[in-house]
Amino acid sequence: MRARSFLLGGQTLALGLMVAFLVVPASALLLHAYGADTLPYVYLVVAVAGVLVSWTMRRAQARLSLAALAVAVLASYAALVAAGYLVLVLADADWVTFPLVVLFPLAIPVGFVLVGTQAGRLLDVREMKEHFPRIVGGFSVGFAVGGLLGAALVKVVLGVEELLLVDLLAAGAFIALVVATARRYPDQLRTRPVAAPPTPRSVGSTRRIPVSTFLLAIFAYQLLSAGVTQLFDYIVWNRAAAHYSDAGDLAHFQGLYGAAINIVSILFVVLLAGRLLRRWGVRLGLATNPGIAVVTLVVGTLVGWSAGVAGFTFLLLACAQQIGDIATTDGMTRTAMNTTYQALPPDERLRAQTLAEAAGVPLALGLVGGLLLLFQALDLDVLAVEVVTLVLAVVWLALAFVVYGEYGTGLRDLVLHRAWEPTVLQVDEAGLDAVQRLLDSGDARDIEVGLDALAASHSPAFAAQVASLLAEETPAGVRASAARATLLTDAAGRTEVSRQLLEDRDPGVRATVSAACVDEAGPLGVRAREVWSSLVCHDDPDVAGHALRAAAATPSPYFVPYLVEAAERSIPEAPMAQALTAHAEHLGPAVRTVLVDHDGSRRVRDRLVRAVTAAPGRAEPVAVDVATALHDQRIRAARAHAALRHLDESPRLDPLRRALLDDLTELADETTALLSLATGQRGLALAVRALHADDSSERALAHETLEVTVGRAQATWVIGLVQPDGGPVDGEVEPVDDWLVDLVHDPDEVWQEPWLRVCALYAAPTVAGDRAAELARPYVDDPDPAVAETARWVLDAAPA
Repeated sequence: MRARSFLLGGQTLALGLMVAFLVVPASALLLHAYGADTLPYVYLVVAVAGVLVSWTMRRAQARLSLAALAVAVLASYAALVAAGYLVLVLADADWVTFPLVVLFPLAIPVGFVLVGTQAGRLLDVREMKEHFPRIVGGFSVGFAVGGLLGAALVKVVLGVEELLLVDLLAAGAFIALVVATARRYPDQLRTRPVAAPPTPRSVGSTRRIPVSTFLLAIFAYQLLSAGVTQLFDYIVWNRAAAHYSDAGDLAHFQGLYGAAINIVSILFVVLLAGRLLRRWGVRLGLATNPGIAVVTLVVGTLVGWSAGVAGFTFLLLACAQQIGDIATTDGMTRTAMNTTYQALPPDERLRAQTLAEAAGVPLALGLVGGLLLLFQALDLDVLAVEVVTLVLAVVWLALAFVVYGEYGTGLRDLVLHRAWEPTVLQVDEAGLDAVQRLLDSGDARDIEVGLDALAASHSPAFAAQVASLLAEETPAGVRASAARATLLTDAAGRTEVSRQLLEDRDPGVRATVSAACVDEAGPLGVRAREVWSSLVCHDDPDVAGHALRAAAATPSPYFVPYLVEAAERSIPEAPMAQALTAHAEHLGPAVRTVLVDHDGSRRVRDRLVRAVTAAPGRAEPVAVDVATALHDQRIRAARAHAALRHLDESPRLDPLRRALLDDLTELADETTALLSLATGQRGLALAVRALHADDSSERALAHETLEVTVGRAQATWVIGLVQPDGGPVDGEVEPVDDWLVDLVHDPDEVWQEPWLRVCALYAAPTVAGDRAAELARPYVDDPDPAVAETARWVLDAAPA
């Protein structure tokens, strides 16, 4: 981690030096020669140039590795600066300062795209939040050092133009660091993109980025961020140009002021930014910059309105506004945005960042330029710019929360959605021949697949063929599938067919038809409910399994009470799990009861929890007292960890050790189910399981997903449960006087698990010695045979 931070931080340091030694001479010469009224035209040209640069970079991304792309971009920058210097010195042409100033606002976002995308490949999302603020801090250090050196050199050694030669040295250092980073991490930075297979729509064009709400929100956020920053910059330059009439004095001010900006930024990054991001996360990172901007703009508007904008006081306040904006941009926004890109699919991140920053930032400058020209045409002063900037900052602040919401959604799309989701097979007319071959194959499995496909097609073409499969000699499973297909393909005769099939001799057929008709009105629905409820309550587990599989195929709230009751019975796990998972969105109240009120058996609790945590998608949140429930879970977890700490490596203690670890695993599942219910985000178990992934980036994304979804405190608690090398901090949880007595007698009804009692009794002779018989004696006639047998074994083993 240290090497990656050092190399990336060196790149941002070089970027800071590079842009400092460009902006100090170029802006001073431009403002001295043409005045601040030229700046809107600069911004308009920046917008056009930014779109061209973004388009060029996006095309190059399809052919070049990231390292080669960075070197090509930086070499192009150095060539432009060298050409500008030659024109300025040899031809004494002040006009060349115009394209040089245009290059400055392009170089910063493009440079950060290059560094940020490298960081995205070398750091995971958690490392990004922790270390990227300091990496970005290198830019502030470089800009501060460059500003101070520029101010000193222009007064003592060099002329203003010669600072561009120093800029070329900084650009060379940036290129050298990119090359060194690529050599150290070739797999991440020197791998060329894999060409997508050509299609009629893609040949000869670059791949399009899917336009999503997330991408639009990112683009709008970056657009407003850059626009407000540039308006701050214009206000400062406008007031500075009015205050300093000499080019050397103006360059001296620019150098010292640039140093002051970046010293404050460095202090903020080092002392606060990382701590704030680790504690409060991306939401604060996105909101801090616009929030500070709104506050300082309100003050600036009031001062400008009351005291005017011509005095030195307003210039100082304008400088304070920009300093606050730059410090929070470097310390919070850049890290938050680079973290936000990690919620996009990996193959879209670089293109999205190029679009949002390399194109969005220059486009914002163009819009600012157009706005300033409008103000000039209307003869409006800087105070009008201040007021409009305040309005934009308020909108920007609102967008911060939109982006954060989409960031959470993007993370969940990456982590909580399975790589492969089962979908209904759609059959068109061209595929009906294949379905017919399946139906005629004679193989029961092929026939069932064909019938499912036919049912999905809603085609009446095979109604007669399906009906023939209801013959007596047809296998039971096939007849059930044929019954379901009949209901879908024979809509006209549905009621009559259903009545007949409800009385079929095959329980699979009766279950399929009754489950499909339980929500029907009238006598058909009444009869269907009678039939299905009798099947699911049947003593034969196989018959009940037919009813459960049918309920899973056609979910209905009607089934939920029966499913909860059936979960306590010895029914095959597969159909039970299918039915419960299919009804996960309706199980909230039942799960809340068994988890929070501890009502019902352990089997019911385990089955319902697995159903809720395994089901994908989103549902309405269920009112759950999460704080109370988690406190109960915390007590159980703390006692489990306390017991584990007392166990040595004795083989006799292995069953108890495994039982406690299994209990912690079940506890994590139950806690995940609670949080899934409270947030409405089903499938959080996928994120919990991803915490054990081999890939560190997957683990970091899972951690971040839990933190964004359920909050940092609760995410830390869940993660502590499932990590093998740790556990939750006990905090306010009171320890028990005797952990073995607690496990065996369970006086507080914390465990409610006979198998844990069995394991504790088995370990008692090793742990408690002579006290083991006293612990075991109350359980020799326990209703649970395993508990009673173990208790008698302990008494038999006790010394006389």
